[in-house]
Amino acid sequence: MNHCVRNTPSKSPYRNLMHLTMNLLMVASLIFAAHNARAGTDKASTSKELQGYTAKKNISLEALIKEVYAGSPLSNQILGKALHEANPKNLNGKLNQTIKRGQVIFLPDHASVVTQTLTPYALPTDASESANSSSQSSDATSRRLWVRYP
Repeated sequence: MNHCVRNTPSKSPYRNLMHLTMNLLMVASLIFAAHNARAGTDKASTSKELQGYTAKKNISLEALIKEVYAGSPLSNQILGKALHEANPKNLNGKLNQTIKRGQVIFLPDHASVVTQTLTPYALPTDASESANSSSQSSDATSRRLWVRYP
């Protein structure tokens, strides 16, 4: 009797789990960003006030990130890089940099930073991937992983 058993690499079962986890993280981050944006517009402040931040005291860049982007799913390094890109003349991107009292820092929109950061990791599910996962694959690279027992 000729049986076909597909031999897959050890990391293959975790591939779909990893993609699902990354997609869930992306969706949660976008929901979080939309909620924060909506909460910011519900307050009495206008959007022009949200674009700039004036330091009330000497503060480090890391403390500014913790204050302005509290609860963000992104790391401080990514947010520091985004702040540096928005303020190349004022910031060097290092988290221990001191921002002097009265200095104005322009804040990038958190939702756009989350979207730009996580978009490369969100993989669209297409029919070709699901077709390759079936047992009747005509793709030579996937058939190479099959083991035939006599």
